[in-house]
Amino acid sequence: MSTENNLVLEPDEEHPVSDRTYRIANICTAAFVAGLGAFLLISGIGYGVWDGTRPGPGFFPVCIGIVVLLLGVIWLMQSVLNRLVREDDSTTPDRQGARNILLSIGCVIGFAVLIDLIGFVADFALMLFILFAVIGRRRWWIALLVSIVTTALITLLFRNVLGVPLPLAPIPFLNVIGV
Repeated sequence: MSTENNLVLEPDEEHPVSDRTYRIANICTAAFVAGLGAFLLISGIGYGVWDGTRPGPGFFPVCIGIVVLLLGVIWLMQSVLNRLVREDDSTTPDRQGARNILLSIGCVIGFAVLIDLIGFVADFALMLFILFAVIGRRRWWIALLVSIVTTALITLLFRNVLGVPLPLAPIPFLNVIGV
């Protein structure tokens, strides 16, 4: 945090990270977010954005990619121009927070790896269950119920309302039940 005399705050108990480190961390994270948005946008275009009279499988990734890319670029510009206001409560995550962040990233990576093996429905339900049960610290049966209901609603929305095909499991017995 800079003072009126443009002095740089050194790390202390209230702010364990210096202003320079805070700025560099924001630049790196914003660049990653913008890159992720660009990846989603380009990947979505590859799936096909529009399929005749309805959205194609790439429609949603393209929309999300555009939003994430724009927000990442805005964040990056604010970071590079040093326009971010550092709040008094902006700190680095504790061990539990860092664990939750890494577990969330691991869940998304696991989702991407498993989607072709077990299909969207089982993969999405598994990811949500882990997020709710482990990170959200919900009782296992609540996490299971919420993950199943959420997955069912998302599947109905995309398959039935939007007409977007979702990846099915290559395992025959899962394929029979639409998973």
